[in-house]
Amino acid sequence: MTSFRRLISASVAHKTRRYGGGFSIECSGGLDSSVVALAAADLHRDRSLSLLNSYSETDVKGDERFFFAALAERARGVPTYVETNARSSMTDLSSELLAPTPRPCKLAATIATTAQLHEAAQAAGSRLVLTGDGGDQLFLRMRRLTMARELLAEARSPRKTLRELAGLAIQARASVWRVLGDVITGQSSRDLRRHMFGDLRFPQSPVASVRPDVRAELVPGSRALRHLPTTRLFQFFGMRNAELNRIALRDIAVEERKAFVFWPLIKAGLLAARRNHCSNGIDRALEREAFREDLPDVIYYRLGKGAGRDLLTRYKYGALAARVERSALYRHGLISRDLLRTAIDNLSYDSASALIRVCAVADWMDRYELG
Repeated sequence: MTSFRRLISASVAHKTRRYGGGFSIECSGGLDSSVVALAAADLHRDRSLSLLNSYSETDVKGDERFFFAALAERARGVPTYVETNARSSMTDLSSELLAPTPRPCKLAATIATTAQLHEAAQAAGSRLVLTGDGGDQLFLRMRRLTMARELLAEARSPRKTLRELAGLAIQARASVWRVLGDVITGQSSRDLRRHMFGDLRFPQSPVASVRPDVRAELVPGSRALRHLPTTRLFQFFGMRNAELNRIALRDIAVEERKAFVFWPLIKAGLLAARRNHCSNGIDRALEREAFREDLPDVIYYRLGKGAGRDLLTRYKYGALAARVERSALYRHGLISRDLLRTAIDNLSYDSASALIRVCAVADWMDRYELG
């Protein structure tokens, strides 16, 4: 545990060194960002940290201020609050806030909130915002059944195998026979790999009139790693996504960096025994235990966090559809009008996500052309 604490602290020191005290930390009230804030507080004991939190009083589980306040007190931080919905439009993705980039924004639903947070950081005198993105993936916050084969393979004796099997059944709220069946067939692991390499990595969009390019990789370089066990692939894909997924904002001179995207730390997470990642049935155990003495109990014992705004009420999807119909994607026949109308009339999480993604690509094309 000590080595992981040292590695996380080394990453924070590496990413903040040239900024002195001129940085802020985005804190959701969850485990990952809390660990980053506590590591930074330990490194910069001579100053109070700038801590940023976004909240919503109108969305289910959107208000994390109780947990954030406990963290801010423990880390001796200066808290700044941003209301999630204050500048979020319901009729567009706020793409006017974006700078031109080589690839579309995959975090389109949070553009306005991110802009508010970065503006708050800039107002606090920060030139850097540090986040905890990637922590869930690096420290294996995932379904236990997906890990079952690898966990049992690490068991050194029949007694440990049976104990691991019983523990998995309890955590999955399933029978021992169900878990054993999944271990034998590898169904959960195979399903996840289909999302990485198989037919589910680029599912057909419910509004597109063309098929996706099945030759493309989900993240660069993934084909060379197909031989790896599923949990290590999960870590690789998760950390590559954390590295690549950024919101480039126009006219805001604040850089964003991610504390868990640090190769020595990633390497240690990949090499660590799988059983150490979920010790005693607790997920992200390596990270959690490394900062046990510093984490407030309400965060240490917390298993999840709020989900923010509900996607189905986030936008007026008729307005998003109208924007798509004005785009080059539509003019060139890549988007079907009939499928677009069907998606609006039968709105689901899948169709809502698809509309947001299509709008993000259309906005990116416009931003790129207009500069």
